[in-house]
Formats: sequence, structure tokens, C-alpha cells
Amino acid sequence: YITGTTSATTNTGTLVFDTGVYLNTTAGELNAASFRENGNLLLNRYVVLQRCSVGQNSNTLSDPYYKFASITLTGLINDDRTVTFKVYRGFEDYTTAVGILTAHIRVNGSGKFDNGQLVWEYAGEGINPNDFIFAYSPDTNPTTVELWVSISKAWVYYNFMVIVNGSRSWIHNTISNNCWTLYSHAGDGVASTTDGYTTFKSRLLKLKNPIADNQYLPTTGGLMTGNIGFHGSRCDREIIKFIDNTRDSSGQGIAIGGGGLTIIGGGESAYAAQDMYTSGDAEQILICNDWVIDFYSNCQNGMDSAKHYTMASGVITSESFNATSSYKINNKVAIQYNSTEECVNFVFS
Repeated sequence: YITGTTSATTNTGTLVFDTGVYLNTTAGELNAASFRENGNLLLNRYVVLQRCSVGQNSNTLSDPYYKFASITLTGLINDDRTVTFKVYRGFEDYTTAVGILTAHIRVNGSGKFDNGQLVWEYAGEGINPNDFIFAYSPDTNPTTVELWVSISKAWVYYNFMVIVNGSRSWIHNTISNNCWTLYSHAGDGVASTTDGYTTFKSRLLKLKNPIADNQYLPTTGGLMTGNIGFHGSRCDREIIKFIDNTRDSSGQGIAIGGGGLTIIGGGESAYAAQDMYTSGDAEQILICNDWVIDFYSNCQNGMDSAKHYTMASGVITSESFNATSSYKINNKVAIQYNSTEECVNFVFS
């Protein structure tokens, strides 16, 4: 900066100081190593927004790989670097192919690769984590890390905007010159990632659910605890309740009910019944099906000895209706098989 004085005897030319802050030759650009407020580091030149784009490949089968970022840690030990990108895909639906991607590398006391991660803090359903690759030079000092993306569809491209660079040196309030380099390229990619580098694919970050006593299940496997409830216009109700049945050594129990109408249906019958009954508030249970309804009982020793009853077209049929079979109403026999005359007797009493 330049200072001035009203003194006629002071040479203002001697009061020109090199502060490292200056206007660039490009109009409107101000250059500075860092910006501070009351001694606190607000922003340094290595977190100024950076961005790159790769893709627009017509030859997706033979040249699908693009390097979009890299870093080389030279002369550093026990150090690490991170970079976080806002990622979105062009040419296709933006709303499904968008996410936040973070890369991290740490070197050991010998300056060689110690560990690294490439994780999605969130990813839309259009993001395939297997398409994003972390590659590093194994057992070398300096250590180089490269970030790659595989684009398997013609003319698709990815945009990467840096949200923040991270450095262990920041804890000492110092500025590091080892920051990530970005690459932009439109056109064909290359056939593979850098030869000799060790690679692994990105993964989705596992989020911790902050709501007590609840758990999100993985896409495969896993056990759920607690009950399942739903929010309605009139009340919140647990619809499916787990019963820890200590009396049964073979399994547990489950209760299904919403405090009102319950519909169990096969095919599309439940939806058709819903249209007929949801206008009222009756506490009813409906069992319906598009076709036949089958009932089985006494299945403990297998289906061969089970009792089978079929309801179809208003007729109830029993495959095991024999001399010992009967139907009771109010604990009194109402229908009984007559083995002598091979007919069914209706009993009224």
C-alpha cells in the first residue's frame, strides 16, 4: 500500500510497502495470500472455488476413464489432505445424478501412503459409486493420489466444484502449497487408470441416525428393532407391533392393526376394497382376494397332514371333510359328515 502525508518535507515514495495484496492485470481480480479479521484466518488462496468438467466421450467402450483431480505430497510425513466436491452430471437428469464427494489421503512417518478414502456424503440415485475411483502410488515418497471417474454412456459429462480443501497444517494456522490439482477434458477419455497405481472404488458414507430407538436397515440383511408406526390426519398409530413372546420357544409374535379398518388382500383386491370402505370409520377386518382364498390349519407336522379349506365363487370346500369332521356354531355341531350315508347332516338345536 501507499501512505501519504501533508508534510512538505516528507518523501512519500519511501513509504511504499510490499503487502502481497495487489490488483491483478485482469480487471476486477484482487490477489492475496489470505484474508483475516481480528487476527482470525477467514480465507486463504487455496480454498478459492475451483471447478472442472470431464466427459463428452463418443467412444465409451474403449476410453471411459477420466482423471479429474490429483495431489502429490512431497517431503511431508504424518500428514493428510482432503478435498470435497459438489458433483453433478450433465446431459442427463440433474436431479438424480448429484452428490457431495470427499477424498482423503494420509501419509505415514516415511512419507508413504498410509490410508485413504473416497466417500459420498450423500448421493442421488443416479450416482453409481463404482464409477468413481481412488488411485495412489504404493510404497513411494512422494505419494501421489489421483481421482478418476468412469463414464460409460456417450456424451455424458461430470462437473466437479470444490467446496473446501482440507489440510492438517491448518491446525497450526499455516498455509500449505500442497493442494489438489483439477483437470478438465472434453472428448475421449483413456482406456484405464494410471498403470502401477493401487485403486479402490468410492463408497457411500454410512449415516448415523440421530433419532433414538430407530434404525435404518441396509439394502441386504440386518435386523430391525421396535414397532412400525404411521402418521395420519387423526392420530399417530403403531400399525405393526413386535411381540417378544417368551412362551413360544420356536419364534416371536407380531400384531397388525391400526385401531380401525384392517384390509388384507391378494392381487389388487385390497385397493378395490379400500375404495369401498374408507368412507366410514367402522372397525372391521376384510380378507379378500382376486381369485380363490385358501385356508390351512394343523400345519405343525407338514402340509401333507394339514387341513385345507378353499373358498371360491361363494362355495367352501374341504379336502379333509371326513367322518371326524364337523363345523360348530356357538360350540354346538351344526354341520357333520355322515359316513354311513355318505352325506352331510345339518343339525339344528
